[in-house]
Amino acid sequence: MMLVLVITEENVFKMHLAGHKWKPGSTQCGWGPNVYCSCHDVEDYSQEPRLYNLRLDPYEDSPIPVNSSKYNQITGIMLQFLAEWQARVSYPPSMLNSVSDTVLSPWIQPFRIPS
Repeated sequence: MMLVLVITEENVFKMHLAGHKWKPGSTQCGWGPNVYCSCHDVEDYSQEPRLYNLRLDPYEDSPIPVNSSKYNQITGIMLQFLAEWQARVSYPPSMLNSVSDTVLSPWIQPFRIPS
């Protein structure tokens, strides 16, 4: 889940760019032992990020309305910071470039004699 946090003197704002697909009216995606939450079942909020004021809404139950001036001001600052950060920081190279990188290599594993 991608999020950005901004702290001012009076407020703490948190912006979500992605989130889990919760069951409607709940804060979970599964019920019971046979239902699970999928890590790949994620909603994309990048076009309209969810913004929360953690001082007023610590449980993130109700996002700040998209049409409010506070939303536009704070998300503008956060998205600009995120774009600058992404331009400045590069992702590390993948460690899984070839099939040989993904195959188990027991000869490199530590050897332990059972007692």
